[in-house]
Amino acid sequence: MEEATALVPGETIEAQLELGLLSTQLHTYTIEVPDNAVHMRVDLRCATADLDVQLSREGWEDGGTVPSDAYSGLSMSGSETLIIDRMVEPPLWKGRYTIEVWYPAEVLPIWKNRRLSKVDYSLTTSIVEAREDAVLQPGVVWQG
Repeated sequence: MEEATALVPGETIEAQLELGLLSTQLHTYTIEVPDNAVHMRVDLRCATADLDVQLSREGWEDGGTVPSDAYSGLSMSGSETLIIDRMVEPPLWKGRYTIEVWYPAEVLPIWKNRRLSKVDYSLTTSIVEAREDAVLQPGVVWQG
């Protein structure tokens, strides 16, 4: 298994996934979520194949078992967006998250009448952090 690539929120990774019929094609990334994060978005874009993306706070376990705190984007379009915040279950928390991108089908994709052995994709992450604009105190009028 290849080592995970660290992602930087707000930057886009351009990558190429090699496809094969006898093995699981998988790219693994990590992202650190700060304590004051309230919202995280993961965008996967692939024009030539239906790739899937999953996100987990604890990473994947051996044997293909999905942890109970995993988020999945399993559309049929090749474009997937995951949005996680403090109001979903399980909520967004501080810590390292693992993002995995793979090709789920057993048949190679066809693009312009030919089977593909590699597909290009982009992966973008963004994190919104809470901020403190003012400190309110009882009995004091705030001037803003």
